[in-house]
Amino acid sequence: FPTDAQKTYLAYSESVSAIDYLVRTYSKASLLALVAAYKEGLTDDEAFSKVLGVDLAGFQAGWIKDLGVKTPTQYGPQPEPPGPVPPGWDQALPTAAPGGSPGATGAAPAPSGAAATSSPGEPGGSTTGAGTSGTVALVVVSLVMVVLVLWLVRSRRGRPAA
Repeated sequence: FPTDAQKTYLAYSESVSAIDYLVRTYSKASLLALVAAYKEGLTDDEAFSKVLGVDLAGFQAGWIKDLGVKTPTQYGPQPEPPGPVPPGWDQALPTAAPGGSPGATGAAPAPSGAAATSSPGEPGGSTTGAGTSGTVALVVVSLVMVVLVLWLVRSRRGRPAA
């Protein structure tokens, strides 16, 4: 959550709104099942798909539609432009002659492009889509935790002292 007071208030308000939508649309039991799915170690998309039948982007789209607002413009982290490439890295590797053995000089397959074979975190790797979905997941998970704590406190207050 942001350190700026107004942005923190906005983040909590968005969290309340998202949880309200989740409970109204799916059920309180679905909220608890979503928390349990995270306990199993599922990713955001796996947990939402398992419990609600839609991935995180589908949940977010439904929530935004329910609010009756336009999908917000995504700001935040953007992928860095590619940096300099060391000499020779932009050339195709030689291929092995027919019948060549693995590990022999030139036996490595030629890459079809650095970006196509790299993964997030590697040079040329993709980070598209990490901003909004990650933020929504953080907001939803944070609010789920707040709601559960409040629910536990409230339910314990109603019990007689031992």
